Amino acid sequence: MGISPETLALQNSVTSAAIIEEFKSDAAFKQVAERLMKEIMQRDQEDGDKLAKGIQLAVDKKVLPADVAVEPITKVSVSGKSAEQVADEIIAALGEAPSKGCVMTLQGLSGTGKGTTVDKLREKLPNAQTWSNGNLFRSITLLAVTSSEQKGCDLTEVLTPADLETFCGMLEFGKFNDKWDVKIEGLGCKHFVSEVEKTVLKESKVGKNIPTVAEVTQGEVVNFVQKALALMAAGGTNVLLEGREQTLNHIRTPHRFELVLDEPVIIGMRQAALQMGAKANDKVKAMDKADEAAVKAALEEVHAQIMELKSAHDLLDLAGEFVNEFAVFHASAALHRIAKADDHHQVKGDERLRVLASKATRELVKWDKLKKPQTMSKIVWAMAKLDLRLHKLVAKVSDEALQKLPEFEPQQPLGDFVGALRGRVSTLAPLGRANLCWAVAKLQVREASLMQELAQQTFHRGQNLANTSWAFATLRVADERFFDSVAKVVAAQCSDFAQQNISNTAWAFAKLQIKRPEMMAAISRCVQRRAAEMPAQGIANTAWSFATLNIRDDALMRGP
Repeated sequence: MGISPETLALQNSVTSAAIIEEFKSDAAFKQVAERLMKEIMQRDQEDGDKLAKGIQLAVDKKVLPADVAVEPITKVSVSGKSAEQVADEIIAALGEAPSKGCVMTLQGLSGTGKGTTVDKLREKLPNAQTWSNGNLFRSITLLAVTSSEQKGCDLTEVLTPADLETFCGMLEFGKFNDKWDVKIEGLGCKHFVSEVEKTVLKESKVGKNIPTVAEVTQGEVVNFVQKALALMAAGGTNVLLEGREQTLNHIRTPHRFELVLDEPVIIGMRQAALQMGAKANDKVKAMDKADEAAVKAALEEVHAQIMELKSAHDLLDLAGEFVNEFAVFHASAALHRIAKADDHHQVKGDERLRVLASKATRELVKWDKLKKPQTMSKIVWAMAKLDLRLHKLVAKVSDEALQKLPEFEPQQPLGDFVGALRGRVSTLAPLGRANLCWAVAKLQVREASLMQELAQQTFHRGQNLANTSWAFATLRVADERFFDSVAKVVAAQCSDFAQQNISNTAWAFAKLQIKRPEMMAAISRCVQRRAAEMPAQGIANTAWSFATLNIRDDALMRGP
């Protein structure tokens, strides 16, 4: 039985299943599927290992129990089934539970169709609602940042177990104004999450600090979620929770499901089928009259093209032909594969690369459900690898990444960024180098070779100096040569620095116990002259720096 034009046009799991059935015996198709399967499973393993570290930290803090009795998991084979069939099988297994309200968890490898299955379940189940932890991480981050501002200390100093317990105590989940919501109340904050999720919780001071907070709050969030889900289920809501086994093991519910495949290689086959289906559909749509034979011919043509591609030139030729029809998956995958090709350096400067990168970014911004960590990392890594200096596009991807950071592993987005920049830091502008320092510090990425490169760079502007010094201090990288150069610039140009840059630089030296009397004397003179216009917090931070370095400055302490 062939594939009809109508089935091809669906571009969903039905299409993929039909293509797999048609090509499952093809040796070349299986070879590509094997490669894709290995890539997906390796990525899943890496992500799982990172998540396990966060859970272990929670166990070590005694926020989560070391041993949990996980309820039996119903395994649902998705081999040869559509998402609708899988959803129907799960609903049948739930029995009468949805009529009263329940919590249902869904786990499984990437590529098994968890997201699509959850969408179908939400359509079919009464009063169904999905759950996301994103706004919880944002709420805790808001409180942590507010606390650090009020205390005049670094964010990491208010992330102790006691502090985190206090912040979680300022969050309340319940029915407010006839809907489920989270109330934030404490430290001067009083909000309902539903009312501020697109304003206060999207502010820069929250977004940029989420990775630091998320890394140490996995356990606290799991505990809060457990209580919230129980309340929702008791109120008659059917809560659908999709995630990874490491986290879901700490959610108590008898309704647990795992999507599995009879043969793991089908994961790769699905990805290969997605690529083939999209390209073949473009060819069929251009035909005056299409039938099953035309569909088969188009699929075989695309299949042959994909199997034969070995060079960046070939990949770029094919991508250029279909770029206008690409979704974000196809555009990002093509860009990434070109960058990994042995001859990628030969296509640098080709205008089609810029078009492909632009298409990937536009599609990423357009479709919220496709904003996956791996996709964002692939796009930015490939642009760096191919020397595509598309700063506006990188900024757009970075903005989208910040909006999605609660769903990432704390260090997941930065690995490809750092790898792509290693050995090329000197090509960045001073502001770019300072921003890179800030990023690695915020995500607590201690890349020795990268920090060594950054330490060798020259900074002259006050803000770049202050931001870079802050980053080195936050990561506890006491590079004497770097801080010597900073001290010389500050001593000579302190009067030109903004007030905050003065206090931030002093804080960095004090944090690392690096004493440079000449620089501190210059800072003292600047503060004395400008004390009347400086905020109280800046003066307090500067005074703390002098005290921490055990530098007695009577003139500074007396004031003007």
